[in-house]
Amino acid sequence: MNRFYRNTLFLIFPISLSVSFIFDPIFHPDSKDYISYHPARSVGYPFFIHILDENLKLVLFFQSFFSLFSVLLFVREIKYFFNFNNYIIVFLSSILVLITTKISLNILTGSLAFSFFLLFMTAIIKSLQKKQDTFLFLALFILFIGVIIRPQLIFLVVSLILTASYIFSKKFKKQTLLIFPLTLLIFFVPNKINLYFNNLFNEVNVPITDTWNQLMILPIFITNEEIIEKSHSKYKNLLINIHQCLVNKGLTKKIAKNNGNNWLHVLEDNSFIIKNCSNVEIKKEFPKNNLTENENVSKELFFDIFLTNLKYDRVNISESYFLKFSSAFINQYYLIIFLFFFLFLINEFLRKNDDRFFFFLQLIFTHLSNLIIILIGAPYLTRFKFYTELTLMLMIFLVIIDYFSKGILKNKDGKK
Repeated sequence: MNRFYRNTLFLIFPISLSVSFIFDPIFHPDSKDYISYHPARSVGYPFFIHILDENLKLVLFFQSFFSLFSVLLFVREIKYFFNFNNYIIVFLSSILVLITTKISLNILTGSLAFSFFLLFMTAIIKSLQKKQDTFLFLALFILFIGVIIRPQLIFLVVSLILTASYIFSKKFKKQTLLIFPLTLLIFFVPNKINLYFNNLFNEVNVPITDTWNQLMILPIFITNEEIIEKSHSKYKNLLINIHQCLVNKGLTKKIAKNNGNNWLHVLEDNSFIIKNCSNVEIKKEFPKNNLTENENVSKELFFDIFLTNLKYDRVNISESYFLKFSSAFINQYYLIIFLFFFLFLINEFLRKNDDRFFFFLQLIFTHLSNLIIILIGAPYLTRFKFYTELTLMLMIFLVIIDYFSKGILKNKDGKK
C-alpha cells in the first residue's frame, strides 16, 4: 500500500472512531425516510444504512471516515496543483475537516454526497495534471455512485463534459471521446436503479415520488386565478383547489406583494408547505389512488401549470425564475458582479491557457449548474448549494492569500 494512503488510514481511523463514540447521530425530519427507505428518496443512502444493519453509530463512523478521507485526498491534490504553501493547506484542511465532521453527524445524504463531490473534484484535478483518461473514467464512476446517493449531484456532469473536452483538445486521444456517450448514462441508469428498487421494496412504479410536486412549487405560487382559468387541463378543478389552498394560507406571490413582503422570502421559507397543498388536494380528489397514480397526476399538473403560465403570463414566470436564481447571489446586482468576474476569468484563460484557470472556469460552470438544478424545484438552502458555493469561495480566498503571501516574500527578498 502507498505510504500516503497507509498514513492517511492510520490518521483518520481513530478520529472517526472517536467521533462515533463521542457524538450521537443528529436526526432531521427526513432522516426516518432514509432509514425506512421512503419511496420519495433515492435508494443509495437507505442502502448504505441497510448494509450497516441500521446501526447509526456505524453510520456515523463511516460517514466521518469517508469525509476525512475525501478531504485529505482533495487537499493533497490542491496543494500540488496550485503549489500552495503549508500554511494555506493547514487552513484549508482545518475548514474542510470541521465542516465535514459536523455534516457527518447528520442522518442525511449530505455527508456522503459531499465526500463524493470532493472525490470527484480530486479526480478532475488529477485528470488536468496528468492529461489521462483514466481519471476521467474514475470521475464518471464516482459521479455515478454519487447520483444514486443524491440525485442533485447530476450537476457535476457539466464539470465532467467540460474537462473531457479540454483534455481532448490537448491530447486528441480517441478513447477520451468515450466519456461523452458514457456520461449520458448518468441521466438514465440511476433512474432505472431507483425505479427497480422502489418497485421491489415500496411497490411504487416511479423512480422517486413527490418529484413533480416539488417542481410545481414556483409555478403554482406565482400564478393567479385568471391564468388557471385559461388552462385546458382535465385537472383544471384540481389546480383551482391547490391554488385556493395556497390562498387560504396566504402563500401566493400576489398576496405576499400586497402585504408588502418580499415574495421570494415567502416562497423560500414556505416551499414545503406549498408543496404539501398539492399532495393534500390530490389525495382529496383521488382518495383511492396509489403513490404511482398520484405521481402521474402531479406530472400532468406541473406541465399544465408551467406551460399555461409560459403561454399566457410569460413575463411573470420568466422574471420569477430569474429573480429566484439571482437570490442565490443575494440579488441580481451581485449576480452581475459575479458574471463580470466570470468573464474576466474566461479572458485570462484564453490569454494564458493555464490548467488552473480552467479549473476555476469549470468550477464556476458547475456552480451555476448546481444553482439551476436547485432553481427548478427547491429552495436555496445552504445544504443544497454549499457543495459548489463553499468550494468556490474557499478556492478564490486561498488564491488571493497565496498571491499576496508570495508578493510579500518577493518584496522581502528584494530588500535583502
